[in-house]
This record gives sequence, structure tokens and C-alpha cells, in this order.
Amino acid sequence: MTRFDILLEGYRNDSLSEQELNELLLLLDVHDTELKTSIMNDLQQNAFAGFTTAAQRQRLFDNILAKSHTRRKIEVMALWRRVAVAAAILLLLGAGTYLLIRIPENNTAKTDTSTGVQPDVLPGGNKAVLTLADGSTIILDSAANGQLVQQGKTTVIKSSDGQLVYNAKERTTDHSPLTYNTLATPRGGQYQLVLPDGSKVWLNAASSIRYPTVFTGSERKVEIKGEAYFEVAHDKTKPFTVHFSAGAGAGREGAVQVLGTHFNVNAYEDEAMVKATLLEGAVQVTEDAASAMLKPGQQASVTQQGKIQVENNVDVDQVMSWKNGQFYFSNSDIETIMRQMARWYDVEVEYKARPEDRYTISLSRNVPVSKLLKYLELSGGVKFKVEGKKIVVM
Repeated sequence: MTRFDILLEGYRNDSLSEQELNELLLLLDVHDTELKTSIMNDLQQNAFAGFTTAAQRQRLFDNILAKSHTRRKIEVMALWRRVAVAAAILLLLGAGTYLLIRIPENNTAKTDTSTGVQPDVLPGGNKAVLTLADGSTIILDSAANGQLVQQGKTTVIKSSDGQLVYNAKERTTDHSPLTYNTLATPRGGQYQLVLPDGSKVWLNAASSIRYPTVFTGSERKVEIKGEAYFEVAHDKTKPFTVHFSAGAGAGREGAVQVLGTHFNVNAYEDEAMVKATLLEGAVQVTEDAASAMLKPGQQASVTQQGKIQVENNVDVDQVMSWKNGQFYFSNSDIETIMRQMARWYDVEVEYKARPEDRYTISLSRNVPVSKLLKYLELSGGVKFKVEGKKIVVM
């Protein structure tokens, strides 16, 4: 049972304390009318068997709203500054699962022409450009499903589930020159790739991967910029190496060497460190003369000075949230959050102030930017202004 269910059940039984009632009032008051539809749908399908008719459920909800509006005039505003941060954190961590699942994910921008309200900024999606060996390009988000091109013995296919798949008829061991393709996502884009050896790659926004159209010889090599998650096909005869680059300068280039494993590499240029996180198997992270072997749950950070730092028991859920369609921040500063938002929503960020607060929040990446900004404002210490494709932090 979620925190929301507990509070609503307590209201039904008239057993809520004043603090719990304020928590429920905040939960209902800080959301727009779209939430009412989501809650009512849940009540109709799952909650409170004793309320057998839609009319009874509607009366319950209306009573809560009526009490909410009355109490808000008398006391909630006076209590807001004291309880907002604590209640928001509690809601996000406790009732957040319920709420975040129930927030409508309508990707249709709406403009109120009568008031001049600008459209919301919509989330990113499956967008990428494929550059072939001859330099020609294919815009994947507008290309039809099916075979895109034949390159030697490799067929390149865009599948109906949003993947780019390389089918190599056979693996060669000759030493003929390799031909390379590059898959690149824009800001506001992501894409999935199946390499010629069957290895799977998830590419985050503003990222790219360069790879051969067929793996030959005794090893498999790819190059990335930005962020990518790998599930490498096991082949002990052909080690798999990911070369990363995050711009010029010492400590920003290196490699992850594996035989078969699951791992994530974050090598964005605007991040302070390149980070490789291991989920399964074993990898070796190298940078010049430095190297580190990782076990599952460990993360290697390559610093600007070329050093490798290893952290144990990292929050893998936070690292992999982008791949799983979520924003998940745990005790994160506002600049870390805004960098991810800028890439996914393809927006610019301007700072009028840089709050020192840290934030813990979990939310679907499929919601408009206003939803995420609302949750951050609820957590306290920060306000936002959206000006077209620019977000001003205040």
C-alpha cells in the first residue's frame, strides 16, 4: 500500500492526525485538475471496496477537495513554509510511486491563445542520425521501418520497436579494411542499437557511437561520446573495448575493456569526470598508465588530472534511470539536475541564482518539463521561469 493509499484510508476512517491531514491536503492541492482524473480512475479500479458506486467515490473525493480548500484558507498557507520541504520529500519518497505513475504523460503541447500562455516543453524521444561509411546520412526518426541499407555482408534494419539492428551474415577473420558507421543522437533524442556481434547499446541524448559494420580480427572496438549503456555479447576470443572521449585534455580519454558484461559509460564533455559503472561481469577501465578493475556495483571516475577513482556500492538505480525512462536524483545539486534536463528537453539553462539545496526526486522522463520543475519547486529553495526553450533558475 502506498503512502497515498494510507492517507486516504485514514481520511475515510477519520483517523488522521493534524500532521497527516496536512500532508494529504498538500498532496491534493499542489497538483492540477489532471490529477483528479488519475485518482478517480484508481479508485474506480482498485481502492476501497466499501465504496461500491461511482457516486460514493465521487462524494469521497469531493469531500476531500472541499475540506482541502476550507483548511487551506485557515491554516495551510500559514504552515506551508514549515512543512513544505519535509512533506514534499516524504511524498516523493513515500507516495511518489503512486503519484508518478499516475501523472498523465500527454505529449501534446497546448497553447492558450486567449491568454498568450506558451506551449509546454515536451520530452525527448527516439531520434538519431545514422552516418554511413560513404558519408551519407539517414534520419532514423523519419525513416521507414525495415531494411535501410546493405553494407557488404551486413544488412542494416530499422525495427518496429525503435532499434537499429546490424545483421552480419558471417563473421570474417580477414584483414580487409574496416568500414565504420556512426549513430548520433541530438539533444532531446535517444536510440537503441544492436551491433553486428549481437551486443546491445542504449544511447542517451546528445551522444554518439562509432563502430565497424562487421567485427573482424581478434577484438571488437567502438568509440563513444556522451553516455551509453552496453550489454555485450560474450565472446572470449574477441575482447570488447569501448573507447571514450570527453574533449581534449588530460584525463578525458580512455577505454573500458571487457569480455562480456553490462555497464554504463558517462563521458559528456560538460561533466567533471568520465564515469564507468559496472552492473554485471567485470571490466578494466584504463587511462594512459592508470587502470582499475571493477566489480558489479562499483564505479570508476576518470578525473581531469588523469586519475582513476573507484567508488563501491554506487546507486545503480540512479545511474541507470535514464535508460529505464526515469529521472532519478538522490541528494543532487541543481546544476547536475539541470544538465540532464537540458539534454533531454533540448533547452538552454540560465542561472539568476545557484541554490545550494540538494534534491531527491524520481519522475518519468516522459512528462513535459513543467512537471519536473513543479516537483523541484515543491522541494523548496528554487524557482523557475520558462522562456520558450530557455529555463531560468531563480
